Amino acid sequence: MKIMGIDLGDARTGIAMSDISGFLASPYEVIADPRTDAVLKRVLEIAKEERVSLAVVGLPKHINGDEGEKALKSREFCRMLEENGLKTHLWDERYSTVIAHQFYNESGKKGSKNRRKTIDSAAAAVILQGYLDYASRQST
Repeated sequence: MKIMGIDLGDARTGIAMSDISGFLASPYEVIADPRTDAVLKRVLEIAKEERVSLAVVGLPKHINGDEGEKALKSREFCRMLEENGLKTHLWDERYSTVIAHQFYNESGKKGSKNRRKTIDSAAAAVILQGYLDYASRQST
């Protein structure tokens, strides 16, 4: 069962994918389109191509845990995915981009020219890995 991670952004949306066992998340794609309808279409295409059973969508929260306008956007995106037959789960995404940047720095890609093009899918992988780790602990 593959699970997709989504880091929904204003300009770019990062996509990550789990392995078939649901153990490991990896960056998959960045959708460089700010239009919600275009992002929805591409996410549904990927879900069909990869036989995704669940989409884990990052839920942006403020440091204090409150939700703002971006959280509403994520909730609405989940609703649209569900209307199209894809099961969803919201996951707290606080610090996911910071962690993705730290990973790049520690892996020697500190000044990489491609970082801007790939950081969103890396953040989606951080979101998805957090969910996968949690789900694994819950099943034991």
